[in-house]
Amino acid sequence: MTQPRFLYLHQVKTAGKTVEKFLLRKFQDQFCKTTIIFNEETINNIFSILNSKDQAKIDILNNARLVAGHFTYGLHKMLEGESRYFTLLRDPVSRARSYYAYSLKSEGTKIHRYLHDNNISFEQFIEMKQSDIEKADVHELNYVLEDGQAKVMSGEDIRIGEDYLTDNLLDLVENNIKKDFDFVGTTEMFDDSFIEINKLLGFNAFNTYITQNRSTVKVDVSDAARKVILERNKVDSALHSKYMNQVSQVANSFEHKLAR
Repeated sequence: MTQPRFLYLHQVKTAGKTVEKFLLRKFQDQFCKTTIIFNEETINNIFSILNSKDQAKIDILNNARLVAGHFTYGLHKMLEGESRYFTLLRDPVSRARSYYAYSLKSEGTKIHRYLHDNNISFEQFIEMKQSDIEKADVHELNYVLEDGQAKVMSGEDIRIGEDYLTDNLLDLVENNIKKDFDFVGTTEMFDDSFIEINKLLGFNAFNTYITQNRSTVKVDVSDAARKVILERNKVDSALHSKYMNQVSQVANSFEHKLAR
C-alpha cells in the first residue's frame, strides 16, 4: 500500500521552523517547502497558492513525500494521490506577542518597517484593522490577529473586518480536521507533540530537534491587551484549548510514556 504524502501546515509563530528543519533533515530530497516553490504567492497571500495553474510547481509538490510551509487547508485538492495533514496550534496571546517581538528585530521586512516607521506599540498592533494591514502591505496579518489559525485550517480566505460566525468557522475547521488531519499538536506541549509527529511519520521517538527563530525581544502583555486578543480569537482559543487537552491525554498514555 502506497504511503500518503504528508502536509505539514506551518502556522506562523508556532515553532514551525524547528519542525521544518527536522523534517528537511529526515526527508532530504523528498522534502518540499511551499514557501520556496510559491515564494511570491506566499508573500502576497498564501490562499493564492490554491489557485495556481503552474503545473511545473505543482509537480514538484507531487514528487515530494513531505510538503511543509505557510499554506492553507485545500492544498491536497491540487495534488495527486492521498495527502494527510498535521499541524501545531499556539495560544493566541503568546502567538501575537511572539509575532510582534520577532517582527521588531526582522530588519528589511515590510512588517518591521511599518512597526518602526509608525512607532506601533504592541497594544496598537493587536488592534490593527484592514486599513492598517493594507498600509503595512502584510497580508499574513489577517491570519495572525483575528482567528488566523482557524482561518488557515478552514481553507476560507476571511480577511480582518469580514463577518463570520464563530460557531460556523469552528465547525468547518473541526470537520476538516476530522477528514484530513492525522495530528494536531500544540507549541506549549512541543516535546510531547514532537514525539507524536515522529510516530506519525514512522520515525524513532528519540529523535532530536534544534530550536529555531526564538526571539530575544521582551514584550509585556497587559490585562487589557490580553482581553483584546482573546476577544478577536475566540475560535483559535477554543481550538487551542481542545487540542492542548488532547495532547495532554496522549502524553499520559502508557505508550507515549514509553517513547519519552
